[in-house]
This record gives sequence, C-alpha cells and structure tokens, in this order.
Amino acid sequence: MNCPYCDRKLYGDICTTHGIVGKKVTVNQSAGPRLHLPFIVSTNAGTAWTDMPVADTFLFGVYSHVKQADLTPFTQVRLNVLIGGTAPVANAKLRVGFASAFSGTVANYASIARTGLCSVTLAASAAQAATSGWVPMAGTARGEVFLALIGSDGNATADPVFCQASVEFK
Repeated sequence: MNCPYCDRKLYGDICTTHGIVGKKVTVNQSAGPRLHLPFIVSTNAGTAWTDMPVADTFLFGVYSHVKQADLTPFTQVRLNVLIGGTAPVANAKLRVGFASAFSGTVANYASIARTGLCSVTLAASAAQAATSGWVPMAGTARGEVFLALIGSDGNATADPVFCQASVEFK
C-alpha cells in the first residue's frame, strides 16, 4: 500500500515522509478520504489500565501512545473503544486530544472536537463497545498534529481492560 499523500510505499502503516500511522482508505468518490488510527489493538485478553486515574492522564499513564498525523483533508472524527475483562468505574471517560507540537504534558492537548469533546463515557460493564459518533473537528486540528487518547474520571483503583481503541477521520 502507498501513502495517500505522497504515493511512497508504506512500511507497515508508516510513511517515512509523513510519519502517518494508520491507513487512509477511500471508500468511494463521494465519501472522500478516511483515516483509521489504531491506538490499542489486542488479539487476546486486552491491556489493563492499572488504577485508571481521576485526573486527565495519557492512555495507560504514558505518552508513548501519542501519534502524529496529517489531518488536513478531514472534517469529522470519532472514537471507538472496546472494553473486555475487568470493567471500568462507571462514567470513566476516554477522549481524543490534539496538539500542534509534540508534548509529554497532557494539559497541552486540546479537544479535537469543534465544540465539547470527542469522547466516550464508559459504563461499569466488563464487556462493552462505545463510540463517540461522528463529531465535527476543530479547525485548528486540520493539519499536521499530534494525537493522544486521554482518560479521566476513573477512581484510581479499578483496572479496566481495553481490547481496542481507535480514532477515525473522514
């Protein structure tokens, strides 16, 4: 597969020029471009977020999941999450944040949504799929940006198991 921006060969899901992780797929001419960025992909038991915190925190408490992407052609975003195994505390949240420059500080990542948040509120259920639905993107997010999944409203005790989490753009 080739990079949708420069037509160079992708290595896995990475363009050596654009640093894009994910696959942009044109569904049909009228639908326009799409981009799917997986943050968590688990083929078995999932990954536990030990003591998911109350305050805004990078996914799993580390910034190593931050991804860089060129979102210039996109106007909408949605977050998809699949929980399995241990349940989160009720009303724990996961949201998409962006920054124009890389930062290891979660507070530097603004909401990617034009208004409000592109987020999912999780139920206290061990097996669930949640989506934010399609949300209009902030104009300032359209360009070369860094993306982060940010969790909050855990109870610093529950260890929810995330099987999948991805962000889609169209």
